[in-house]
Amino acid sequence: MTNDSEDLLFIKELVQLFGDFTRCPDSRLSDIIIYDILLLASIIDDERIEQKESIVTIVTS
Repeated sequence: MTNDSEDLLFIKELVQLFGDFTRCPDSRLSDIIIYDILLLASIIDDERIEQKESIVTIVTS
C-alpha cells in the first residue's frame, strides 16, 4: 500500500469480507472480528486508524 486510497480500499475489502460475520447473533464473535479488522488497519498506518474505524462502523451498523 502506497497511498491513502489504496489503504482505505484495503480496509473496505476487509470489512466487506467479514461483514456477514459481524451481523451474527453471537456478539462476542462480532467484537472479535471487528477488533481483528482494526488491528489489521493499524498495521497499515496507526495515524489513520480513526478513518478506518469510521468505515468499520458504517459498514457494520
